[in-house]
Amino acid sequence: MKVWGIRSGMIGDMIMALPVLHWVEQIYPNSYKYWVIGQRFSQAAQLFINHPMIDKILILKTPEKLQNEEDIKIAKTCDLRFDITPQHPDGMPGVNCFWWNKYSLCEETFRMAGLPVSEYHKLPKEFKKPKLQKWFVTENYKKTIGIWPFAAYGKELHRSPSLQWWEGLISQLIDINYKIHVFGHPNDPVIFENKNHNENIIYKRNLTFFDQIKASLECELCINTDSGSGWVIGAYGHNQISLLSRSAPNHYQNDLAFAPENWAGNNINIFNENSFSKIEHKDIIRILK
Repeated sequence: MKVWGIRSGMIGDMIMALPVLHWVEQIYPNSYKYWVIGQRFSQAAQLFINHPMIDKILILKTPEKLQNEEDIKIAKTCDLRFDITPQHPDGMPGVNCFWWNKYSLCEETFRMAGLPVSEYHKLPKEFKKPKLQKWFVTENYKKTIGIWPFAAYGKELHRSPSLQWWEGLISQLIDINYKIHVFGHPNDPVIFENKNHNENIIYKRNLTFFDQIKASLECELCINTDSGSGWVIGAYGHNQISLLSRSAPNHYQNDLAFAPENWAGNNINIFNENSFSKIEHKDIIRILK
């Protein structure tokens, strides 16, 4: 049994789709699974190396419309093919999409894969949360915090705290002797700049995405928003704090729908329904202590 799937784009979306692979394996034991990644997101390919449910990783230039003859040939040999560029069944956010008031992101991913949510709930507990295999070696640096300050590579600032908020938090973290590693896109705004503390904060945004993830796992803890990087950190079961607010237009009945899952239970969510700016720095300091 050969399977073509599951999601080809957006790093967080691919992480959320990992439980679908376990569903496939339960229905079709020992099936051969192709994991398709769009070329735009190929920086995430190394994350999926050595995953027990993935047999071969394919990077496609145009996954939404197969054009390469070799890709078409492989896809045609598959017995089960998922729509690898699906839309939400109830429409797109802001149009007619209210799924986040009812479903978690992993549940919604099952729906986008064309499966009923009930199939997700049939999975054993250990397969419901996305999990990545740590096939590489990392160090372990105490008193270090990795910060992924912006969701969507800084393109959707309403999903993240302000620059002033981050500056205030980092000042307090430095005061209690933490070193800060900042990750994200090279073009993201600078969130803290103080010549007196240059040795306390290191910007690692020029590393590849994979190397940033490796560096994040070397930190004692990571702070993130509802971002793809947050989902990756959680899929490794690493210590994290996720900052959340009602950034979606109709997001009011299921406030933790966007919270990154952490298979090891090492995630603490801090939520304020009105604004990120109303999340208290002291709450984060208390958690760290």
